[in-house]
Amino acid sequence: MRKRFRAGTELAALSGISLRSLQAGFRRFVGVSIAAYQRQNSLGAGARRSLARSGRFGGGHCLRWGFTNAGRFSRYVRAAYGILPTELIRGKP
Repeated sequence: MRKRFRAGTELAALSGISLRSLQAGFRRFVGVSIAAYQRQNSLGAGARRSLARSGRFGGGHCLRWGFTNAGRFSRYVRAAYGILPTELIRGKP
């Protein structure tokens, strides 16, 4: 089961700090923005295995892993792994 990430505003309210303070602290501690961290987790091994196992690429994969734009999803996969989703499906390393 996938983890549900909370919105930054919700985390800030739970923490009793402003959203801006949360974002700055998160970036200092983790080294990336909250959104970038969530993207990295969404593109984790599970998404990669799912693409490779299915043998096809489509909007369903994007939505399943929390992305609403297939082109943007492809760019994120390429940035993270140096390979496009279609190349991953074809079995290229």
